[in-house]
Amino acid sequence: MSESSIFDITDYCLNKKNISFILKENIFKNHQEISNKYYDNVATNATNATNATNATNKTKNDFFIKEHDKLFWMLYIFENGYDNYIMLGKNTYVFEMKEKTNLIKTVKKNKKELKHFKIKISDIEADLLYSKKINITTLFILLTLKNINFIYYTENLIYQWKKKGNEKMFILRHVTTDNIYINEDKALTDEYFESLKKSRLLVDNLKKPIRGVSYYKVDDLKEMCEILKINIMKNAKKTFSKKELYEKIIQKIS
Repeated sequence: MSESSIFDITDYCLNKKNISFILKENIFKNHQEISNKYYDNVATNATNATNATNATNKTKNDFFIKEHDKLFWMLYIFENGYDNYIMLGKNTYVFEMKEKTNLIKTVKKNKKELKHFKIKISDIEADLLYSKKINITTLFILLTLKNINFIYYTENLIYQWKKKGNEKMFILRHVTTDNIYINEDKALTDEYFESLKKSRLLVDNLKKPIRGVSYYKVDDLKEMCEILKINIMKNAKKTFSKKELYEKIIQKIS
């Protein structure tokens, strides 16, 4: 075989140079395209406080987590770092089951402290033990047990839990249209929360964000409609009734 033929064949071999080229041009390019898609979504809906460098961080978004239980692994990465998550390799399922068992024990030990949240402890235990994906309420309880403050927000709602003395803040954005979760890293969390609150309803219960219609006055509902940019006028002279305003709000946040 001539020397020129050897060089021609080398272009098609799976050598170190060609493998590096394939990985660079295909796999990581696709991941960047996915990241850019959701970063655009975040940047469009968030306020001036949005930090562009954080939204492209692959360790923060659930579409870079291969396991089913995105919220569980987001919390793990938040506490331990993305590198430690990667180092688990194929042992993530065994680790997840073991860790959830330990978390159930922690929940049981702290039943008294969790009572004031008015959440059934048995529901949290069942969610950890049997669900393929823990829900937002379970994530919230785990954060409180770990003394981590919490901000959760969607396109229309925002919730915050803060405890004096806690140093860390877990910020979770839920893109409900695609059911995507994004863990954001912000330095000025108080300022960021205030900016988000301007265009979202502040709720005090994750499971039941809105109370029954009888709880609110008409002016309360009108104020909520203003925040959510809901038209309150039925015609040029008359506003919608209390019931109609309430139904519009429910429809908007659902």
